[in-house]
Amino acid sequence: MKIFKTKDISALSSEDLKRMRRLAIIKFTVVCIFIAFIIVFQTISWFANSKETTANGMRIQIESGQGYDVHFKAYKYDLRDEDYFEITDDTLVLNEYDVIFQERNRYAGILLRLEVDGSFSQTSVLRVTRDLSLRQNASNEDIFVSDVTQFHAANDNACNLDRCLAENSNYDLWENALAYFFPDSNAPEPTVFSNGASVDLEFTPSNSGHTVVWMFINYDSQLVQAKIGNGTVTLNELIPVVPDCNIIKLIAS
Repeated sequence: MKIFKTKDISALSSEDLKRMRRLAIIKFTVVCIFIAFIIVFQTISWFANSKETTANGMRIQIESGQGYDVHFKAYKYDLRDEDYFEITDDTLVLNEYDVIFQERNRYAGILLRLEVDGSFSQTSVLRVTRDLSLRQNASNEDIFVSDVTQFHAANDNACNLDRCLAENSNYDLWENALAYFFPDSNAPEPTVFSNGASVDLEFTPSNSGHTVVWMFINYDSQLVQAKIGNGTVTLNELIPVVPDCNIIKLIAS
């Protein structure tokens, strides 16, 4: 039979007993603080992950005038892998908009590369059209992609993003796009929908007959906050966003 020895505290002095009690109290306090920290951290994480808005299913159909050949590629940032990838289907989905940690929203957008072959004048636009028929049966709390997004467009000669593709630098492509379309004072102003069925993004065509235009679609923070403020959103649900942007059309003369 095993005999388990226990510590005999009868021989300890009163000072030793006080010291042991203080040590036990300190250990207990540290454990309580640690548990409270875990609870608070989990609560914040749940809150941040719950109050998001997702713009799903934008279907982009490229249209152009007679005599122009237009192709496009779409890129998106993967927050988990911290890398960009090319979207190979027709559905363009913005990452979730995080209303708590808003710095993450810099990586929520979609980057489009449009390649246009054909000579045209200096007056050229990309027209983004939305389907207004979707709003006929919509409720006051419905949020549409065009309600919360902003659009940028620039010739590659200005933003110089093709160089990143040539160098096969995934990191540089996305970081340079963010640096150009967000804080750069030389970047074009963002365009947002107002009351019309479409918005026009101006760009400068190349004289060579081959033009590359980069277009960036992302959330507009002020529009998102305004829409969220007008609705009733609980903390345990995503905010639904209805896709209504369906055509990007080249308008050239």
